[in-house]
Amino acid sequence: MNKEIKISSDQGGNFTVTQNRLSYTVPDDGVYDMSRSYINLNAVINVTENEVATGTGVYIMDLKWKSQTANNPKFFNSSIVKNASIRSSRNGQIENIRRVDLLTNILKTYNTSTQENKCLSYKAGSQLVDAVDKQQYSIYRDINKLGNVKSKANNNTPVKIPLSDLFDFCAQATELDTQKTGRVRIDCELNIDKLEPQQKMLINEWPAEANLLNDLTTVGGQNTIVTQCAFTEMHQSPYYVSQKLQLTATGNGGAPNLAAEVLTIQSISKNDNGTLTITTEQNFANLAVGQTYTAVSILAVEAVASSTVSVDFAELVLVKLNKSSSDFDEIQYGTFSTDQSNGNSLNNYQRQFQVEAESDCVVIVQPDSNNDLLSKSGIVDNYRLRLNNNDITDRSVFQDSPLYYDSISSTMTKMKLRLKSLFENNGNTSKKTYNPYEATSQQESIMSTLEQTVNEKLLQVNINCKLGESVNELVMFKHLPRVFSY
Repeated sequence: MNKEIKISSDQGGNFTVTQNRLSYTVPDDGVYDMSRSYINLNAVINVTENEVATGTGVYIMDLKWKSQTANNPKFFNSSIVKNASIRSSRNGQIENIRRVDLLTNILKTYNTSTQENKCLSYKAGSQLVDAVDKQQYSIYRDINKLGNVKSKANNNTPVKIPLSDLFDFCAQATELDTQKTGRVRIDCELNIDKLEPQQKMLINEWPAEANLLNDLTTVGGQNTIVTQCAFTEMHQSPYYVSQKLQLTATGNGGAPNLAAEVLTIQSISKNDNGTLTITTEQNFANLAVGQTYTAVSILAVEAVASSTVSVDFAELVLVKLNKSSSDFDEIQYGTFSTDQSNGNSLNNYQRQFQVEAESDCVVIVQPDSNNDLLSKSGIVDNYRLRLNNNDITDRSVFQDSPLYYDSISSTMTKMKLRLKSLFENNGNTSKKTYNPYEATSQQESIMSTLEQTVNEKLLQVNINCKLGESVNELVMFKHLPRVFSY
């Protein structure tokens, strides 16, 4: 019977900006399915409350990618790893990829459909707003919208990073016999400095009608309010147990006005007509005969004073097969070498790169200075590549032209990846409405297949930018087919 084993990192947590390395050693004692193995990062988002007198509340918190602007692109879990390498004691280095975060982000943007992105959100370290109910939750909170069971902050939230997303070798190694390879070493450098917490589901993210409440007329202590809005399904409701809200209401008959009254939800029940009865932990008013409250509504969702994210520990989860040896003698896979260049703010960029003889395609990106997870868009007017002084295409390739998309398709096929999306966009976590075409997260790349040669070859890259634009930083990933033999 197959089993899962967990291996702790050689480095202990908490992981920080300076202590951001992970190292694992896969033992030489059996056959492992590396395609189903993954790294678990335990991420915890801690908050400091503004209002503590009304008890402890639970706040919707998510991770965002740190940016120099207000735009925060949704990131794939694999982008948390900046650099990664894998090697075995008997076969030496297998893969060693610099800027694996940038590479996997651009490739998975093409390789992941919009529907897949939505379906995989249950394990995503960063969430987009829901396309249907316009709400945005996260894996870092356990939210209860009905009854009296308290919602809670998850202090043990595994952020899963499949090894197959980091290494194509692991994607192909469904049976890796470490008895033949010897111990396998995996090293990763994390982008801890790029992760920031962000509070979600504030009042400006609610539908306007959801925060309207019925008038209060019952004499005596008030700790129950009823929504005016009827909800067909509970997932449409923005309310949840342990949520902290600020209530506002107009007092009549001598009752004082309520302004920013902080309440914590104790329980929620759904009425026959679809409205919700919300009971709070506090009595927020005491009505005498003839007194009422009108214009009752939710003024705000209580905001946190501050928040921090910490990664407490990291473990490698390996799938060990119930086999004495592997059925395969070799593993075919592809890896990448990385070239990084300074464009010196040139409008007409030209440079010659040395490319390995076996390289069969390249991916060229321009990291955005405000957010280096994205490749700049709207910069390039046209480009042309020459291999060993021979043009790869018979004309310049203009951005967003049929030839541009044809080059992407053929390159993805060469890398044995499926092209599932041409949005060139993974979404923006800061946006309150769902838009798969979000302009602030748009990215573009230059891709091309190459002819394999006997000797090292020279690739000439000519990029003509649009008026007023220039090439600053440029990263070239060269795809290298490999065969791993025991």
